[in-house]
Amino acid sequence: MTDQQIIERIHNGKSRMPSFPNLQDDQLQALVTYLHTGIDKSSAGRAYPSSDKANNGLQHNEPGSQSAARTPLSRDSEGAVAYARHCAICHGDAMEGITPGFPALIGVGDRMSSTQIASFIRMGRGRMPPFTQAMISDTEIQHLLRFFNATDLSTNTYAVAMAATDRYRLSGYVKFHDQDGYPAVSPPWGTLNAIDLNTGKYLWTVPLGEYPELAAKGMADTGTENYGGPIVTAGGLVVIGATVFDNMIRIFDSTSGKLLWQHKLPYAAIATPTTYMVQGKQYIVIAAGGSKLTHGAPDGLYVAFTLP
Repeated sequence: MTDQQIIERIHNGKSRMPSFPNLQDDQLQALVTYLHTGIDKSSAGRAYPSSDKANNGLQHNEPGSQSAARTPLSRDSEGAVAYARHCAICHGDAMEGITPGFPALIGVGDRMSSTQIASFIRMGRGRMPPFTQAMISDTEIQHLLRFFNATDLSTNTYAVAMAATDRYRLSGYVKFHDQDGYPAVSPPWGTLNAIDLNTGKYLWTVPLGEYPELAAKGMADTGTENYGGPIVTAGGLVVIGATVFDNMIRIFDSTSGKLLWQHKLPYAAIATPTTYMVQGKQYIVIAAGGSKLTHGAPDGLYVAFTLP
């Protein structure tokens, strides 16, 4: 990039980089000089390794330090590709980290063993999710370890790292379905429950939701996945939408669990209803909208009902 392009990028920002419009001219010039030459004029002319293809300019070490003595060949080109694909979105393109949530990975190979790094990749840690074999291969991890300059990297230590992570592995939140796509356990597949908070005992349990295609074949009240809570009115009505596949809103008797009323909505109501009054008239309103959890159109609206 030219000096002017660098200055414009600093002023305006781009992508994840914020803009820095308030830097003075001398600060901008110092930055441009540093980016071109690797010389920091504000630190008595201290020089850092220049940015080249071998090390991608990712490691800035003081001359004479242990890390600086390590050769640029430790930067693995395939590891750089794996890093850009899997890691840069959270830890930054140059391993600088993204504050406050994502730490810098510069020098991680000096701070952690290859076994630890591989284990974190496979098992996850804190906000970092686990990466399964389907997401990142063992070969990619090996290249990543070289890219991170893991100090103890060898075939044996890598095998130990993989063995340590293979015993238990999270493969994501895979739902247990049969060959037709329905839950592979006996119904009901979703229930609405009333619990006595004084005793902790169930007062009643009823199926909540159904699959329209199964109901058409006579298999009703199977219950389904449901996302959204109920409300209970002062008159003892339990009002709930929440069911994913049948797009229903239902009202139950809070004492017995008996279904009193139901109505098909244009879209699934993945939401909790609310109630309000206007001039002495009570209303129920719920948001009904297409959701990634449903098979309906990605649209939505609010639907309101009056209570008698």
